[in-house]
Amino acid sequence: MVQVADEVRVQDMACGYHGQAVLRGLNFSLRPGDAVALLGTNGSGKSTLLKTLSQEIAALEGEVQLFGDPLSRLTNREVSRRVAVVPQEESFLFPFTVYEVVAMGRLPHATRLMDSQNDQLVVEDAMGRTGVREMANRSIFTLSGGEKQRVLLARALAQQARLLALDEATASLDVRHQLSFARLARTHTDDGGILLAAIHDLNLAGAFASRAILLSGGQAIFAGALEDALSSPLLDEAYGVRFTRTESNGRVRVFAEESA
Repeated sequence: MVQVADEVRVQDMACGYHGQAVLRGLNFSLRPGDAVALLGTNGSGKSTLLKTLSQEIAALEGEVQLFGDPLSRLTNREVSRRVAVVPQEESFLFPFTVYEVVAMGRLPHATRLMDSQNDQLVVEDAMGRTGVREMANRSIFTLSGGEKQRVLLARALAQQARLLALDEATASLDVRHQLSFARLARTHTDDGGILLAAIHDLNLAGAFASRAILLSGGQAIFAGALEDALSSPLLDEAYGVRFTRTESNGRVRVFAEESA
């Protein structure tokens, strides 16, 4: 049985900006091993939800239990030990090396003994898993978009947080790199981590996710199995298009036809 200390639990939550709610009445749980696709149109609140779970913005109402503790009572450092975010893109002001960027993932765990042997091992492992070890001494400024995204994923893995949140992290990648990135992110759940990924490509979601949360009209209108989400007429309503469905290799695939 999953214990409260093992899960993220969102109860009657509203979130938004400057006191104005973007999303209301959110209720869902994320458990060890879950890989969840966060679906919805531009402006539906996907990024807002991820920012709330990572404490970048505070919830307006309700409660978030983050692995047994109220999110509102945790310090930023404590949250960073539990939630790691991979953004769609990130700008750097200085030409940090790849190793230095990945090592930034260790900052939430830092003590006076910075760059300990354990930190080095964690960073090396994260770079190895994402295939960026051989570019460790390269400047972040010299990387392609796909290489940079793998470095940002490595940084998140080095953070050793239980919840890995992707905010449209594959949007700027080509198809091959999208699939590779999705597979890499999915390995986070193999050891009991949780993956929550905002994504536009509904068919790519099937490469890593088994569950889905669908946002529309300021609410989560669906939370359940990804296959059920892709098969549901709620998907057509949320995106304002008519989808046709096919099945390939046991997975539902959707294709937009016309306005619903």
